[in-house]
Amino acid sequence: MKIGTLSFAKKINSFDLSPQEKDRVIIRMINENNPNLILCAGWSVKGFNNVEYIAKEIGKSNSNTYAVVETQYDHLPSDVSSDRYHVVYLINPKGSVSILGKQIFGQARNVRGKQGEACLAAFDATLDQRQGKVDNRNLISLCCGEINILHGRNQVHCVSEVAEDALSAADIIVNPTHDLMGNHGTLIAKRKWISKKIGNRNRIYISCSNWDNAGYAINNNNERRKRNKQTPRGKMIHTVFYNGIQQDMDVIHNGDGGFLYRQWDESSTQ
Repeated sequence: MKIGTLSFAKKINSFDLSPQEKDRVIIRMINENNPNLILCAGWSVKGFNNVEYIAKEIGKSNSNTYAVVETQYDHLPSDVSSDRYHVVYLINPKGSVSILGKQIFGQARNVRGKQGEACLAAFDATLDQRQGKVDNRNLISLCCGEINILHGRNQVHCVSEVAEDALSAADIIVNPTHDLMGNHGTLIAKRKWISKKIGNRNRIYISCSNWDNAGYAINNNNERRKRNKQTPRGKMIHTVFYNGIQQDMDVIHNGDGGFLYRQWDESSTQ
């Protein structure tokens, strides 16, 4: 299996490339590199209309690629409310689209203790919807900070038995994120745990992050606070973990032009 990862430069919530330009980059990377699976970072597409456009282009290109994309502001078709949130989609090589669920939470504290019980129940209720197939492999999606369903660093554990069963049944775990997450030591521990080999099943975890080049953040009072600009050069911005081991990825496009594309081939581990 050949896996591609694709992300984009942004400033807070605004991207350097327009939604249409990002759509075209996604199609271009698929056509130029022909990965079996491409994971695009969080907010990779603006809304469901963009998902449909990408699916149509994949379907008519005779591609072998499955694509995972996440909408920046969207709602599920069955949702009659006016709320907008992040939704992850799986597009198969024929251009069919399936939903891999919406983001439920973003931080570990959201699912801790008594106050986290309702959030945890809501997350568990979505687990069936988050699953799909890439050829003959089972795939499941975690959206951005939902990897915090795992707690701990020295002793990683899943705080939900239902989620642990679903994650353990998956051969591929995809985790699109909105921008680069911190606390790399804890993230690495969680990614090793979630991709560990089970029996004779080879298992893969894939993450993909945008990078924020604004040089500041916005707090809850809508005030700016200075922070270092992120870059597309770090090893942690895109990761593949194979049977608990982080893999080296080939950099195909290095961030120039507002996008970063990396690639990893499973055959390189044999």
